[in-house]
Amino acid sequence: MHVANLLSVPVVAVFGPQKPEWFGPRGPRDRVVIRPEFPCRPCSDYCIFDEPHCLRTIAPGEVIGSVLEAIPELQARPSLTINSYVVTATGEERKSG
Repeated sequence: MHVANLLSVPVVAVFGPQKPEWFGPRGPRDRVVIRPEFPCRPCSDYCIFDEPHCLRTIAPGEVIGSVLEAIPELQARPSLTINSYVVTATGEERKSG
């Protein structure tokens, strides 16, 4: 997720025990899937429950829906190349040849 975000590749991130504000993607096309009704967050992987309900209650359909929302934006975007990744990550254009 962090490398993709650095390279401006859209991300769908699933969050459970941590806060996306702290560790989440920051791009304008990124999506975060999270169940906000758990006030025990962040638990730093020391869950007070017998299982991490914050993750277990996220339905696969929620993640798939977020991915499907992102696809049209990806298709409308010009294709990315290694050179465009390098420019995004470093600010310097890569010379070929």
